[in-house]
Amino acid sequence: MSELQIATEVTKEQWRIIDKIARRESPKYTFGYLDIDDIEQQARIFGLNGLLAYKEESGPLENFLSVHIKNRLKNFKRDNFYRADQPKNKKSLEKWEKRTQTKINLLQPINIDGMDEHFPMLENHIDNLEFDELISFINKKLPASLRTDFLRLNAYVQIPVARREKVQAAIELILEEMENETGEVNN
Repeated sequence: MSELQIATEVTKEQWRIIDKIARRESPKYTFGYLDIDDIEQQARIFGLNGLLAYKEESGPLENFLSVHIKNRLKNFKRDNFYRADQPKNKKSLEKWEKRTQTKINLLQPINIDGMDEHFPMLENHIDNLEFDELISFINKKLPASLRTDFLRLNAYVQIPVARREKVQAAIELILEEMENETGEVNN
Protein backbone atom coordinates (compact mmCIF):
# COMPACT_ATOMS: atom_id res chain seq x y z
CA MET A 1 0.00 0.00 0.00
CA SER A 2 1.44 3.38 -0.98
CA GLU A 3 1.48 6.55 1.14
CA LEU A 4 -1.16 8.09 -1.14
CA GLN A 5 -3.47 5.11 -0.62
CA ILE A 6 -2.92 5.31 3.15
CA ALA A 7 -3.67 9.04 3.19
CA THR A 8 -7.01 8.49 1.45
CA GLU A 9 -7.97 5.57 3.71
CA VAL A 10 -7.14 7.19 7.05
CA THR A 11 -10.13 7.56 9.35
CA LYS A 12 -10.88 10.80 11.15
CA GLU A 13 -9.96 9.17 14.46
CA GLN A 14 -6.56 7.99 13.11
CA TRP A 15 -5.88 11.44 11.70
CA ARG A 16 -6.87 13.06 15.02
CA ILE A 17 -4.39 10.82 16.85
CA ILE A 18 -1.58 11.57 14.38
CA ASP A 19 -2.29 15.31 14.51
CA LYS A 20 -2.41 15.32 18.33
CA ILE A 21 0.95 13.56 18.59
CA ALA A 22 2.52 15.76 15.90
CA ARG A 23 1.45 18.96 17.69
CA ARG A 24 2.62 17.66 21.07
CA GLU A 25 6.04 16.40 19.97
CA SER A 26 7.12 18.85 17.25
CA PRO A 27 8.30 21.71 19.52
CA LYS A 28 10.82 19.33 21.10
CA TYR A 29 12.49 18.48 17.79
CA THR A 30 12.94 21.83 16.01
CA PHE A 31 16.45 22.73 14.91
CA GLY A 32 18.26 25.05 12.55
CA TYR A 33 15.93 26.48 9.95
CA LEU A 34 13.17 23.90 10.58
CA ASP A 35 10.44 25.42 12.71
CA ILE A 36 7.49 23.82 14.48
CA ASP A 37 5.31 23.71 11.35
CA ASP A 38 8.01 21.88 9.39
CA ILE A 39 8.50 19.32 12.13
CA GLU A 40 4.72 18.87 12.54
CA GLN A 41 4.45 18.12 8.84
CA GLN A 42 7.29 15.61 9.06
CA ALA A 43 5.68 14.01 12.15
CA ARG A 44 2.40 13.60 10.28
CA ILE A 45 4.21 11.85 7.45
CA PHE A 46 5.88 9.54 9.97
CA GLY A 47 2.46 8.90 11.54
CA LEU A 48 0.95 7.93 8.20
CA ASN A 49 3.88 5.59 7.59
CA GLY A 50 3.39 4.19 11.09
CA LEU A 51 -0.14 3.10 10.18
CA LEU A 52 1.45 0.61 7.77
CA ALA A 53 3.51 -0.97 10.54
CA TYR A 54 0.74 -1.02 13.17
CA LYS A 55 -0.62 -4.36 14.33
CA GLU A 56 -3.50 -4.46 16.80
CA GLU A 57 -1.71 -6.94 19.03
CA SER A 58 1.03 -4.34 19.68
CA GLY A 59 -1.36 -2.27 21.80
CA PRO A 60 -3.47 0.87 21.39
CA LEU A 61 -2.91 2.83 18.19
CA GLU A 62 -2.16 6.09 20.01
CA ASN A 63 0.60 4.51 22.12
CA PHE A 64 2.13 2.82 19.08
CA LEU A 65 2.06 5.98 16.96
CA SER A 66 3.41 8.11 19.79
CA VAL A 67 6.49 5.90 20.16
CA HIS A 68 6.82 5.49 16.39
CA ILE A 69 6.67 9.24 15.67
CA LYS A 70 9.03 10.17 18.53
CA ASN A 71 11.60 7.61 17.36
CA ARG A 72 11.37 8.80 13.76
CA LEU A 73 11.71 12.46 14.83
CA LYS A 74 14.83 11.60 16.86
CA ASN A 75 16.32 9.85 13.83
CA PHE A 76 15.31 12.72 11.56
CA LYS A 77 16.99 15.29 13.79
CA ARG A 78 20.12 13.18 14.18
CA ASP A 79 20.38 12.48 10.43
CA ASN A 80 19.78 16.10 9.39
CA PHE A 81 21.70 17.84 12.12
CA TYR A 82 24.82 15.72 12.25
CA ARG A 83 27.94 17.48 13.46
CA ALA A 84 31.13 15.98 12.05
CA ASP A 85 34.10 15.36 14.31
CA GLN A 86 36.79 18.04 14.38
CA PRO A 87 39.34 17.40 11.58
CA LYS A 88 43.05 17.21 12.30
CA ASN A 89 44.58 19.19 9.41
CA LYS A 90 44.54 23.00 9.47
CA LYS A 91 42.81 23.64 6.12
CA SER A 92 39.89 21.34 6.91
CA LEU A 93 39.74 22.67 10.46
CA GLU A 94 39.03 26.23 9.23
CA LYS A 95 36.12 25.00 7.07
CA TRP A 96 34.82 22.86 9.94
CA GLU A 97 34.95 25.80 12.38
CA LYS A 98 33.11 28.05 9.93
CA ARG A 99 30.41 25.41 9.35
CA THR A 100 30.12 24.77 13.08
CA GLN A 101 29.82 28.50 13.80
CA THR A 102 27.05 28.76 11.21
CA LYS A 103 25.15 25.94 12.92
CA ILE A 104 25.65 27.61 16.30
CA ASN A 105 24.30 30.88 14.87
CA LEU A 106 21.20 29.04 13.69
CA LEU A 107 20.66 27.52 17.13
CA GLN A 108 21.23 30.77 19.03
CA PRO A 109 18.86 33.27 17.46
CA ILE A 110 19.35 36.97 17.96
CA ASN A 111 17.09 38.95 20.25
CA ILE A 112 14.40 40.57 18.10
CA ASP A 113 12.58 42.59 20.74
CA GLY A 114 13.45 45.94 19.18
CA MET A 115 15.00 47.41 16.08
CA ASP A 116 17.45 49.40 18.21
CA GLU A 117 19.25 46.16 19.03
CA HIS A 118 19.66 45.34 15.32
CA PHE A 119 20.42 48.85 14.17
CA PRO A 120 21.98 50.76 17.08
CA MET A 121 23.46 53.24 14.63
CA LEU A 122 19.95 54.55 13.83
CA GLU A 123 19.45 55.87 17.33
CA ASN A 124 20.85 59.37 16.59
CA HIS A 125 19.08 59.72 13.24
CA ILE A 126 15.49 59.02 14.23
CA ASP A 127 14.94 62.59 15.47
CA ASN A 128 15.75 64.10 12.05
CA LEU A 129 13.69 61.77 9.88
CA GLU A 130 10.62 59.70 10.47
CA PHE A 131 11.59 56.09 11.03
CA ASP A 132 9.77 54.85 7.91
CA GLU A 133 11.50 57.48 5.77
CA LEU A 134 14.86 56.48 7.21
CA ILE A 135 14.23 52.79 6.54
CA SER A 136 13.15 53.63 2.98
CA PHE A 137 16.25 55.80 2.46
CA ILE A 138 18.56 53.05 3.72
CA ASN A 139 16.77 50.44 1.61
CA LYS A 140 17.36 52.51 -1.54
CA LYS A 141 21.05 53.08 -0.79
CA LEU A 142 21.81 49.53 0.40
CA PRO A 143 23.59 47.19 -2.04
CA ALA A 144 21.24 44.60 -3.54
CA SER A 145 23.22 41.75 -1.97
CA LEU A 146 22.35 43.04 1.53
CA ARG A 147 18.81 44.23 0.92
CA THR A 148 17.12 40.90 1.64
CA ASP A 149 18.82 40.57 5.01
CA PHE A 150 18.00 44.20 5.83
CA LEU A 151 14.33 43.65 5.05
CA ARG A 152 14.33 40.48 7.14
CA LEU A 153 15.82 42.33 10.10
CA ASN A 154 13.31 45.12 9.60
CA ALA A 155 10.55 42.48 9.76
CA TYR A 156 12.06 41.00 12.95
CA VAL A 157 13.23 37.80 11.23
CA GLN A 158 16.34 36.09 12.55
CA ILE A 159 19.49 35.99 10.44
CA PRO A 160 22.97 34.75 11.32
CA VAL A 161 25.19 37.13 13.27
CA ALA A 162 27.81 37.47 10.53
CA ARG A 163 25.22 38.57 7.96
CA ARG A 164 23.58 40.92 10.46
CA GLU A 165 26.95 42.55 11.14
CA LYS A 166 27.50 43.09 7.38
CA VAL A 167 24.14 44.83 7.12
CA GLN A 168 24.90 46.98 10.16
CA ALA A 169 28.30 48.01 8.73
CA ALA A 170 26.69 48.97 5.42
CA ILE A 171 24.03 51.02 7.23
CA GLU A 172 26.70 52.86 9.18
CA LEU A 173 28.41 53.82 5.91
CA ILE A 174 25.11 55.02 4.44
CA LEU A 175 24.41 57.11 7.52
CA GLU A 176 27.91 58.63 7.38
CA GLU A 177 27.30 59.54 3.72
CA MET A 178 23.97 61.08 4.68
CA GLU A 179 25.64 63.16 7.39
CA ASN A 180 28.32 64.33 4.94
CA GLU A 181 25.73 65.28 2.31
CA THR A 182 23.47 67.16 4.69
CA GLY A 183 26.27 68.55 6.82
CA GLU A 184 24.45 67.50 9.97
CA VAL A 185 26.30 65.78 12.76
CA ASN A 186 24.15 63.97 15.30
CA ASN A 187 25.39 63.20 18.78
